[in-house]
Amino acid sequence: MTRRGWLAAITYLAVLALAGPAAAATRYASPTGPAAGNCEDPSQPCNLEYAVNTVGAGGDDIVVFAGDYPIASTLGVDPGMNLHGVAGQARPRIISSVPVAVQAGGNGTRVADMQVEAPRIVIRTVGPATSSVLERLTVFAQVGSGSGEPLAVDLHSGWLIRDSVVHTAAVSGVAVQATDEISRAVNVTAFAPDAAGIAFRAYVPIGGICVPPFRAGLNVTNSIARGGLYDLASPGLCSGSETLNVIHSNYRADKVQQSPPNGRVEDQGGNQHGDPLLAAPGSLDFHQLVGSSTIDAGAGTPLLGSADLDGEARTLGLAPDIGADEFPPPPPPLPAPAPPAPADTRAPRASLLAVSPSAFRAARRGRSVVRRGGGRVSYALDEAATVTFTAQRRVRRKRSRRFRYVAIRGSFTHRGAIGGNRFRFSGRLRGRRLRRGRYRLTARPRDAAGNSGRAVRAAFRIR
Repeated sequence: MTRRGWLAAITYLAVLALAGPAAAATRYASPTGPAAGNCEDPSQPCNLEYAVNTVGAGGDDIVVFAGDYPIASTLGVDPGMNLHGVAGQARPRIISSVPVAVQAGGNGTRVADMQVEAPRIVIRTVGPATSSVLERLTVFAQVGSGSGEPLAVDLHSGWLIRDSVVHTAAVSGVAVQATDEISRAVNVTAFAPDAAGIAFRAYVPIGGICVPPFRAGLNVTNSIARGGLYDLASPGLCSGSETLNVIHSNYRADKVQQSPPNGRVEDQGGNQHGDPLLAAPGSLDFHQLVGSSTIDAGAGTPLLGSADLDGEARTLGLAPDIGADEFPPPPPPLPAPAPPAPADTRAPRASLLAVSPSAFRAARRGRSVVRRGGGRVSYALDEAATVTFTAQRRVRRKRSRRFRYVAIRGSFTHRGAIGGNRFRFSGRLRGRRLRRGRYRLTARPRDAAGNSGRAVRAAFRIR
């Protein structure tokens, strides 16, 4: 641990000894909240700086509602404090006018689900840092004045940052730097586009001054690194060791700085060097596009977060993605529609039409189709169809022994099933009795597809 880290730890323990134990509380902050009260009523939230710096204490849960928060002082996140936005809401936007927007320290501390903007340094962490995490953050460091190096996220004492985007526009800016102990970056998208910018750096000096031979380590997993000068840097300027271990990440092999034996960048496998396909990095949109090599290219690790920057499940495909964004796989294709049934062009066929007895008396009243009386009509079909029946009367031609058939007005229908069918015909059409004489009954089937079959005929006589 660095000299500064030891001093911070001693100061922290001294404060605890003087203050004594205190019950943790849940406090709420909103952009319009006042600097008054205890902030424990969600319907009466407080000013953010007041909630964190004045009434907030170690172990408190500080809930930050959506909105913009211009702040003029550093938010001092006490050990064990949980400072976070609200799940399912837009990330609150903290806009600092001072170089350090958030300084977080102590075991069990968490800063999550927010967007933080500041000149030069945006977030600085101090130790001890057991189970301390920065997650689902968008961190934007703008060009600005102030003392110290332009570090967007300055990690000390083994902190973890994951599922976050870190971007610095500062001259010679460093997106993520680990200064002492072994810090971890998991599923981080780090951009430092200035010509002298560095995405990830392990660095022992503090303020440019070499300290005794301490170590600085940064383990980078499932992350994207793009710097104007270097994607990964471990310069090894001092006597202490600087180690940057990289696994299943995306960086450019020609953008690596190391100076063995003190400064080393260790490729631990699964890394890729081609440019990822991102939506619009110049406009700070780092979502992956279809076909990006970073999709499903990450590795499982005990430090893997449960959700990506947008709150979506971290592993949506075969493996976690590289970078802060998890690309949602396309929905499974819909099943192909069943091919349309072939059109029915086959005409139904009627056969075996007969009237029995062939001679009968026409009913005095009633319909054409009756239950009793008349003559029984039977016929067969090779498919279900509606059969239309008409009748023609046989008449002798003048001055000839030959006959012809004259159509009788009217018709009736019968719904026939496949196979044999029967009904009784009363000898009436259009409500009138057929006169005595010889006739023939004509049946023409028509199926549901509109196909008409050939007519069949059978003779009968009205007595």
